[in-house]
Amino acid sequence: METTDYVLPSIRKFLNIGEDDTVFDGEIIPHIMSAFGKLSQNGIGNPQPITPTLTWADIIEPTMISNPEVFAMVPLYVMLSVKILFDPPPPSNVSYYSQYIEENLWRLKQIYDINREVTEK
Repeated sequence: METTDYVLPSIRKFLNIGEDDTVFDGEIIPHIMSAFGKLSQNGIGNPQPITPTLTWADIIEPTMISNPEVFAMVPLYVMLSVKILFDPPPPSNVSYYSQYIEENLWRLKQIYDINREVTEK
């Protein structure tokens, strides 16, 4: 995945929906916006309206985009957050997914806090 990849087609592909198939957008987009909101509240995201040309670089806080760890975790966080709501895994795996999503958000928050401390000094 690249910073220039489009968000909505990337998520559709992750959900095994055709990248150009808009049938489920009404269900997917609110989940994406929810994930963006959580990222924003933790200093990682920069919420934007979902458009066909929205890229991953558009939603990651500009001060965080150059960190490869952040870029690796943000799309995964958003994709898993959408998947668990749109197409939940089997019941035996729900807690695994949930724990991974929360750990991913916690790690992103830690990176944000460290970066903030460094820039404030």
